[in-house]
Formats: sequence, C-alpha cells, structure tokens
Amino acid sequence: MILPVTIQGTLQSDGSLKLDQAPNLPPGPVVVTVAAGLGAKSDSNGAEQSNDEIAIKERFEKLAARWKAKTKFVSNVTTKILDADYQKIIGMGKDAIPFILNDLADNGPNDWYWALTAITDVNPIKSEMAGNMVAMTEAWLQWGTQAGYRNDYPRTTNKSSRT
Repeated sequence: MILPVTIQGTLQSDGSLKLDQAPNLPPGPVVVTVAAGLGAKSDSNGAEQSNDEIAIKERFEKLAARWKAKTKFVSNVTTKILDADYQKIIGMGKDAIPFILNDLADNGPNDWYWALTAITDVNPIKSEMAGNMVAMTEAWLQWGTQAGYRNDYPRTTNKSSRT
C-alpha cells in the first residue's frame, strides 16, 4: 500500500532536494514526486517569505559565499570591493541590506561597509572609528536597527575583527 506524504522543500541548483522536515516513514525505497511550490514559505523565525524573497536571499547567499571564498586571502580592500560578485550584491540594491547587516551581526566585521554606503548613500561611521572594524560594524548595525532593517536583530555582533 502506498502512503502519500506531502512535505515541502527546496530543489537545490545541483538537483538535490532539501526537505523542510523529515518524512514520518519507515526506512526503505520511496518514490518522490516534485511539483513547483506556490505561495509563501516560513523562514527560521516563523515569518512568511514569498518566492521572490526566497530567491533574493538565495542569490545573496550564493554571491556572498563566492565573494568570500575568492577574497579570503586578499588584504587589498579595493580588490575585494571590485570583485564581480561583490558588485552584483551592490546591484541588488536595498534588497541586499538586511542580508548584509545579518552577515555582519552573525559573522562579525567584514568588508561590507563600502557596499552599504553605495546602496544606502549613508555612512554612519564617524572619523574616530576609522580602522576599528568592530566599532564600524556596530555603527552599521545600529543604523540598520534605526532604519528598520534589523527588527529581529536587536543584538550587536559578538565577533572580533578578522583583519
């Protein structure tokens, strides 16, 4: 007897399927039918996300991961910010801001300041903060909270500078 079970998930670019939850089935062979999902999906905080929001987040994560991997051992900031993937993130405009701020909060200081300034036309970093990556990060996180981009991130970064 076939027991139909519906579980939502995400089809990855490599063809693998990431399920939102484990199926409650006994071990053994299964037949999987895949259909395009419609409507909204919940994020890790329970907030609903549209397919467009999910696509934007996935694009940011892909570009950011590639940029970080390519520039991991690069110390020249100009080289880092002129990287094509970094420039594509800037090209995402305001859609990228919450993801950049979350990355700063989650992973600590990184060279996101140029992108944030380019996208927002704002620079909350005071001259006395120059070179202090933690203070620069905190200034952007505070700006993000005040501008409404970090409603679920009231915390500050607990990471120290990697530079």
